[in-house]
Amino acid sequence: MKQGIKKGCCVVLGMAVLLAGYGYGVEPRRLKVRHLTVSGRGTKDFRMVFFSDTHFGKYYPQSRAEHLMQLIKAQAPDLVLFGGDLVDQYVRDEQQLDLSSLAQCLGSLSSPQGVYAVWGNHDYSGGGIGIYEKVMNEASVTLLKNEAIYLPDLDMTLMGIDDSFYGTPVWQKAWDEAKGTRILLGHEPDEAAAMAGDVDLILSGHSHGGQVRLPVVTQLFLPPGAHTYIKGLFERENGAILVSSGVGMTKLPLRLGNPPEIWVIDVKSDQGRR
Repeated sequence: MKQGIKKGCCVVLGMAVLLAGYGYGVEPRRLKVRHLTVSGRGTKDFRMVFFSDTHFGKYYPQSRAEHLMQLIKAQAPDLVLFGGDLVDQYVRDEQQLDLSSLAQCLGSLSSPQGVYAVWGNHDYSGGGIGIYEKVMNEASVTLLKNEAIYLPDLDMTLMGIDDSFYGTPVWQKAWDEAKGTRILLGHEPDEAAAMAGDVDLILSGHSHGGQVRLPVVTQLFLPPGAHTYIKGLFERENGAILVSSGVGMTKLPLRLGNPPEIWVIDVKSDQGRR
Protein backbone atom coordinates (compact mmCIF):
# COMPACT_ATOMS: atom_id res chain seq x y z
CA MET A 1 0.00 0.00 0.00
CA LYS A 2 2.70 2.47 1.02
CA GLN A 3 4.70 1.61 -2.09
CA GLY A 4 1.66 2.30 -4.26
CA ILE A 5 0.98 5.64 -2.59
CA LYS A 6 4.61 6.62 -2.99
CA LYS A 7 4.55 5.68 -6.67
CA GLY A 8 1.32 7.65 -7.19
CA CYS A 9 2.79 10.72 -5.52
CA CYS A 10 5.86 10.49 -7.76
CA VAL A 11 3.64 10.33 -10.86
CA VAL A 12 1.62 13.36 -9.75
CA LEU A 13 4.78 15.28 -8.90
CA GLY A 14 6.30 14.39 -12.25
CA MET A 15 3.21 15.58 -14.10
CA ALA A 16 3.21 18.81 -12.12
CA VAL A 17 6.85 19.43 -13.04
CA LEU A 18 6.12 18.75 -16.71
CA LEU A 19 3.13 21.10 -16.70
CA ALA A 20 5.12 23.81 -14.96
CA GLY A 21 7.95 23.42 -17.44
CA TYR A 22 5.55 23.63 -20.37
CA GLY A 23 3.73 26.62 -18.87
CA TYR A 24 7.00 28.43 -18.25
CA GLY A 25 9.15 27.57 -21.25
CA VAL A 26 6.81 26.60 -24.08
CA GLU A 27 3.30 28.05 -24.03
CA PRO A 28 4.31 31.71 -23.50
CA ARG A 29 6.16 31.49 -26.83
CA ARG A 30 3.21 29.99 -28.75
CA LEU A 31 1.86 33.29 -30.04
CA LYS A 32 -1.37 32.51 -31.87
CA VAL A 33 -3.24 34.41 -34.59
CA ARG A 34 -6.99 34.13 -34.01
CA HIS A 35 -9.53 35.08 -36.68
CA LEU A 36 -13.02 36.53 -36.34
CA THR A 37 -15.52 37.89 -38.85
CA VAL A 38 -18.27 40.22 -37.61
CA SER A 39 -20.98 42.36 -39.14
CA GLY A 40 -20.84 46.14 -38.97
CA ARG A 41 -23.57 48.66 -39.64
CA GLY A 42 -21.29 50.83 -41.77
CA THR A 43 -20.86 50.79 -45.54
CA LYS A 44 -17.27 49.54 -45.62
CA ASP A 45 -15.48 46.25 -45.13
CA PHE A 46 -12.21 46.46 -43.24
CA ARG A 47 -9.68 44.51 -41.19
CA MET A 48 -8.47 45.22 -37.65
CA VAL A 49 -5.79 43.58 -35.55
CA PHE A 50 -6.48 43.68 -31.82
CA PHE A 51 -3.87 42.82 -29.20
CA SER A 52 -3.71 43.50 -25.48
CA ASP A 53 -1.83 42.99 -22.21
CA THR A 54 1.77 42.76 -23.35
CA HIS A 55 3.00 43.27 -19.76
CA PHE A 56 6.60 43.74 -20.87
CA GLY A 57 9.01 43.39 -17.96
CA LYS A 58 9.92 40.70 -15.49
CA TYR A 59 7.63 37.96 -16.78
CA TYR A 60 7.44 38.79 -20.50
CA PRO A 61 10.71 40.13 -21.91
CA GLN A 62 10.75 43.12 -24.20
CA SER A 63 12.92 41.11 -26.57
CA ARG A 64 9.75 39.42 -27.83
CA ALA A 65 8.21 42.71 -28.95
CA GLU A 66 9.75 42.70 -32.41
CA HIS A 67 8.30 39.29 -33.31
CA LEU A 68 4.91 40.44 -32.04
CA MET A 69 4.98 43.56 -34.23
CA GLN A 70 6.09 41.59 -37.28
CA LEU A 71 3.24 39.15 -36.80
CA ILE A 72 0.72 41.99 -36.52
CA LYS A 73 2.01 43.71 -39.66
CA ALA A 74 1.91 40.43 -41.59
CA GLN A 75 -1.91 40.43 -41.23
CA ALA A 76 -2.14 43.59 -43.41
CA PRO A 77 -4.68 45.37 -41.16
CA ASP A 78 -6.41 48.63 -42.01
CA LEU A 79 -5.96 49.66 -38.37
CA VAL A 80 -4.42 48.28 -35.20
CA LEU A 81 -5.96 48.43 -31.72
CA PHE A 82 -4.23 47.90 -28.37
CA GLY A 83 -6.26 47.11 -25.25
CA GLY A 84 -3.87 48.40 -22.57
CA ASP A 85 -1.32 47.13 -20.02
CA LEU A 86 1.85 47.80 -21.97
CA VAL A 87 4.30 47.01 -19.14
CA ASP A 88 3.74 44.97 -16.00
CA GLN A 89 5.27 47.00 -13.15
CA TYR A 90 7.53 49.79 -14.39
CA VAL A 91 9.08 50.66 -11.02
CA ARG A 92 10.05 47.02 -10.46
CA ASP A 93 11.08 46.33 -14.05
CA GLU A 94 12.70 49.61 -15.08
CA GLN A 95 16.15 48.06 -15.55
CA GLN A 96 14.71 45.41 -17.87
CA LEU A 97 12.98 47.91 -20.16
CA ASP A 98 14.31 50.16 -22.91
CA LEU A 99 11.50 52.65 -23.47
CA SER A 100 13.04 54.30 -26.54
CA SER A 101 13.46 50.93 -28.21
CA LEU A 102 9.93 49.92 -27.20
CA ALA A 103 8.49 53.12 -28.69
CA GLN A 104 10.43 52.55 -31.90
CA CYS A 105 9.15 48.98 -32.10
CA LEU A 106 5.54 50.05 -31.55
CA GLY A 107 6.03 52.84 -34.06
CA SER A 108 6.69 50.25 -36.75
CA LEU A 109 2.97 49.38 -36.58
CA SER A 110 2.08 51.91 -39.23
CA SER A 111 -1.27 50.92 -40.72
CA PRO A 112 -3.35 52.88 -43.27
CA GLN A 113 -5.92 54.04 -40.69
CA GLY A 114 -3.60 54.33 -37.70
CA VAL A 115 -2.90 52.65 -34.39
CA TYR A 116 -5.14 53.31 -31.36
CA ALA A 117 -4.96 52.33 -27.70
CA VAL A 118 -6.67 52.75 -24.34
CA TRP A 119 -5.40 52.81 -20.76
CA GLY A 120 -5.25 49.62 -18.71
CA ASN A 121 -4.87 49.34 -14.93
CA HIS A 122 -1.14 48.57 -15.17
CA ASP A 123 -0.64 51.66 -17.32
CA TYR A 124 -1.69 53.71 -14.30
CA SER A 125 -0.21 51.63 -11.48
CA GLY A 126 3.34 50.56 -10.71
CA GLY A 127 4.78 53.77 -12.11
CA GLY A 128 3.21 53.18 -15.50
CA ILE A 129 1.32 56.45 -15.63
CA GLY A 130 4.60 58.31 -15.99
CA ILE A 131 5.72 56.42 -19.08
CA TYR A 132 2.71 54.98 -20.92
CA GLU A 133 1.56 58.18 -22.59
CA LYS A 134 5.15 59.14 -23.41
CA VAL A 135 5.88 55.82 -25.14
CA MET A 136 2.61 55.92 -27.06
CA ASN A 137 3.18 59.48 -28.23
CA GLU A 138 6.69 58.63 -29.41
CA ALA A 139 5.28 55.61 -31.24
CA SER A 140 2.56 57.74 -32.93
CA VAL A 141 -0.14 55.66 -31.26
CA THR A 142 -3.36 57.58 -30.59
CA LEU A 143 -4.52 57.16 -26.99
CA LEU A 144 -8.28 57.38 -26.57
CA LYS A 145 -9.66 58.34 -23.18
CA ASN A 146 -13.45 58.64 -23.14
CA GLU A 147 -13.47 59.88 -26.69
CA ALA A 148 -14.52 58.71 -30.11
CA ILE A 149 -12.97 59.14 -33.50
CA TYR A 150 -14.73 58.69 -36.83
CA LEU A 151 -12.72 57.09 -39.61
CA PRO A 152 -14.52 57.98 -42.85
CA ASP A 153 -12.51 55.62 -45.05
CA LEU A 154 -13.84 52.74 -42.93
CA ASP A 155 -17.21 54.33 -42.10
CA MET A 156 -16.47 53.42 -38.50
CA THR A 157 -16.60 55.18 -35.15
CA LEU A 158 -14.04 53.97 -32.63
CA MET A 159 -14.67 54.73 -28.97
CA GLY A 160 -12.01 54.28 -26.31
CA ILE A 161 -12.97 54.38 -22.61
CA ASP A 162 -10.71 55.02 -19.65
CA ASP A 163 -9.55 52.32 -17.24
CA SER A 164 -12.25 51.30 -14.78
CA PHE A 165 -10.06 51.06 -11.67
CA TYR A 166 -7.73 54.04 -11.84
CA GLY A 167 -9.42 56.22 -14.43
CA THR A 168 -12.92 57.63 -14.93
CA PRO A 169 -14.66 55.77 -17.76
CA VAL A 170 -17.47 57.63 -19.53
CA TRP A 171 -18.86 56.61 -22.87
CA GLN A 172 -22.35 57.92 -23.63
CA LYS A 173 -21.52 61.47 -24.69
CA ALA A 174 -18.94 60.35 -27.21
CA TRP A 175 -21.49 58.19 -29.03
CA ASP A 176 -23.99 61.01 -29.53
CA GLU A 177 -22.86 61.65 -33.09
CA ALA A 178 -21.41 58.22 -33.90
CA LYS A 179 -21.64 57.11 -37.50
CA GLY A 180 -21.16 53.81 -39.28
CA THR A 181 -19.85 50.71 -37.55
CA ARG A 182 -19.39 51.16 -33.79
CA ILE A 183 -16.38 49.60 -32.08
CA LEU A 184 -15.80 50.11 -28.35
CA LEU A 185 -12.31 49.59 -26.90
CA GLY A 186 -12.11 49.19 -23.12
CA HIS A 187 -9.59 47.32 -20.96
CA GLU A 188 -11.81 45.59 -18.37
CA PRO A 189 -14.51 43.48 -20.09
CA ASP A 190 -17.14 43.36 -17.34
CA GLU A 191 -17.19 47.14 -16.94
CA ALA A 192 -17.03 47.80 -20.67
CA ALA A 193 -19.99 45.51 -21.30
CA ALA A 194 -21.98 47.05 -18.44
CA MET A 195 -21.43 50.57 -19.75
CA ALA A 196 -21.83 49.97 -23.46
CA GLY A 197 -25.12 50.45 -25.22
CA ASP A 198 -25.79 49.74 -28.87
CA VAL A 199 -22.44 48.78 -30.41
CA ASP A 200 -21.28 46.32 -33.03
CA LEU A 201 -18.31 45.00 -31.06
CA ILE A 202 -16.56 45.56 -27.73
CA LEU A 203 -12.86 44.70 -27.52
CA SER A 204 -11.29 44.00 -24.12
CA GLY A 205 -8.40 42.19 -22.47
CA HIS A 206 -7.40 42.27 -18.78
CA SER A 207 -8.39 38.69 -17.92
CA HIS A 208 -5.52 36.86 -19.66
CA GLY A 209 -8.19 34.18 -20.05
CA GLY A 210 -7.29 33.20 -16.51
CA GLN A 211 -3.66 32.73 -17.65
CA VAL A 212 -3.53 29.25 -16.05
CA ARG A 213 -6.51 27.10 -17.02
CA LEU A 214 -6.85 24.57 -14.23
CA PRO A 215 -9.77 23.81 -11.89
CA VAL A 216 -9.86 26.28 -8.98
CA VAL A 217 -6.52 27.79 -9.99
CA THR A 218 -8.06 29.74 -12.87
CA GLN A 219 -10.38 31.60 -10.52
CA LEU A 220 -7.40 32.69 -8.45
CA PHE A 221 -5.82 34.31 -11.49
CA LEU A 222 -8.92 36.16 -12.67
CA PRO A 223 -8.69 39.86 -11.78
CA PRO A 224 -11.65 42.00 -10.71
CA GLY A 225 -13.47 43.28 -13.75
CA ALA A 226 -13.15 39.98 -15.65
CA HIS A 227 -15.33 37.41 -13.94
CA THR A 228 -18.32 37.45 -16.30
CA TYR A 229 -16.54 37.81 -19.62
CA ILE A 230 -13.32 35.81 -19.33
CA LYS A 231 -12.18 34.64 -22.73
CA GLY A 232 -13.34 34.61 -26.34
CA LEU A 233 -16.48 35.90 -28.04
CA PHE A 234 -19.76 36.55 -26.24
CA GLU A 235 -22.98 37.60 -27.94
CA ARG A 236 -24.94 40.37 -26.22
CA GLU A 237 -28.34 41.86 -26.93
CA ASN A 238 -26.71 45.05 -28.24
CA GLY A 239 -23.62 43.65 -29.92
CA ALA A 240 -20.83 41.20 -29.16
CA ILE A 241 -17.82 41.40 -26.83
CA LEU A 242 -14.46 39.83 -27.60
CA VAL A 243 -12.08 39.21 -24.69
CA SER A 244 -8.48 38.49 -25.60
CA SER A 245 -6.25 36.25 -23.49
CA GLY A 246 -3.53 38.81 -24.15
CA VAL A 247 0.14 38.46 -24.91
CA GLY A 248 2.18 38.74 -21.72
CA MET A 249 1.94 37.52 -18.14
CA THR A 250 1.52 38.94 -14.67
CA LYS A 251 1.86 37.54 -11.11
CA LEU A 252 3.66 34.41 -12.40
CA PRO A 253 5.70 33.66 -15.54
CA LEU A 254 3.27 30.91 -16.56
CA ARG A 255 0.65 30.30 -19.20
CA LEU A 256 -1.28 27.05 -19.33
CA GLY A 257 -4.22 26.47 -21.66
CA ASN A 258 -4.01 30.14 -22.62
CA PRO A 259 -1.32 30.72 -25.25
CA PRO A 260 -0.64 34.38 -26.10
CA GLU A 261 -2.75 35.66 -28.96
CA ILE A 262 -3.60 38.45 -31.34
CA TRP A 263 -6.96 38.78 -33.05
CA VAL A 264 -7.52 39.48 -36.74
CA ILE A 265 -11.04 40.86 -37.09
CA ASP A 266 -12.67 41.25 -40.48
CA VAL A 267 -15.67 43.58 -40.36
CA LYS A 268 -18.24 43.03 -43.09
CA SER A 269 -20.82 45.66 -43.97
CA ASP A 270 -24.37 44.68 -43.05
CA GLN A 271 -26.54 47.80 -42.76
CA GLY A 272 -29.74 45.80 -42.65
CA ARG A 273 -28.72 43.91 -39.51
CA ARG A 274 -30.59 46.36 -37.26
